[in-house]
Amino acid sequence: MSGDLSLEIERAARLADLGRHQEIVTLVTPLLAAHPDQPDLLKAASQAHEQLGHSTTALALARHLVAVDPGAAASHIRLAYAARGVEDHRLAVAAAWQAVRLDPSSPVAHYAHGDHLLFAGEDGWAAPALAAFDEAARLNPAAPQTHNMRGLALSRLGRRHEAAAAYKHALALDPTCVEASINLGVLNLRRGRVGRAAQMGLAVVRMDPGRTEVAALYEAVICVLLWRLHWLQLLLCVVLLAVTGEEPDDPRRLLLGAAACGVWVLVVAITVRLGPPDLLHHVGGVVRRSRDWQLVRIVLLAWSGGALLAGAFAPQPAASIALATTAVVLQWAVIGAVLNRCVRFVGWIRDHNPR
Repeated sequence: MSGDLSLEIERAARLADLGRHQEIVTLVTPLLAAHPDQPDLLKAASQAHEQLGHSTTALALARHLVAVDPGAAASHIRLAYAARGVEDHRLAVAAAWQAVRLDPSSPVAHYAHGDHLLFAGEDGWAAPALAAFDEAARLNPAAPQTHNMRGLALSRLGRRHEAAAAYKHALALDPTCVEASINLGVLNLRRGRVGRAAQMGLAVVRMDPGRTEVAALYEAVICVLLWRLHWLQLLLCVVLLAVTGEEPDDPRRLLLGAAACGVWVLVVAITVRLGPPDLLHHVGGVVRRSRDWQLVRIVLLAWSGGALLAGAFAPQPAASIALATTAVVLQWAVIGAVLNRCVRFVGWIRDHNPR
């Protein structure tokens, strides 16, 4: 390899670290015309095209890379990721397994094999994926992403306690590992540990606010928390309706009204202080949608809270019934809005962390 070509390959590697993939394509295309069988150029070009969304081109370059350098595990790993780009998961798994066979002492090869087994989502593939991640972790125990992927494989096998331990191990190695934080937050949410999920949601917003799954996790945590509080408030409203025929100063009605209003204050505080406004500062892609949804919910909550307060202490039973009914109807509207957000999140959580 000439000195000039080596310098250009090093330059392409630096551009890849900076995420400047179009510049890599511009750089290596004429070099490939002069050196069509140079493995480093083929690998750099395939990676850049994959990042730019040119999946078919990336796969063609990766196939050529394997043809000219079939004995290198890295060539087959590149082919595996390029195949995943065109959703050919069986080819991806086969290529990653070939990399393991060529270099069984490589933690990268074992990680790639487990990654493609897990990403394919086939029934029965989570167990061999876990075995691959176990071997990768044995060969390189200091890699946080390996422990994170072990956790994901364990979660898919239903071993959630072990999955949580794996995610925590990844975070102990690297507290800024966003993927482990997201996965641990999702796991806590699915286990009903909303408080812990909320902590992870806040953490990932601060670490990497631009990612879609970060926004989804954080918003889902808040929605689940508000969902529970809304139902509690709705139950108090319904019970309040049941006693509105009593005397205006009936202590039961006053107590229920005060309790319902207390929950309403808590809901408003969470909505204003912990909900989308915290997100709006960070996640530009959801600003308008979250702000509109936030405004509607605050208006509905204000109306329902006012109606609830008036209904609890109205001197006339008829007025109390009307106002409390209004509060219930508005609460149903708010619950519907929260449910819509939760349902939208269910699709993401199923794709991101199934079973």
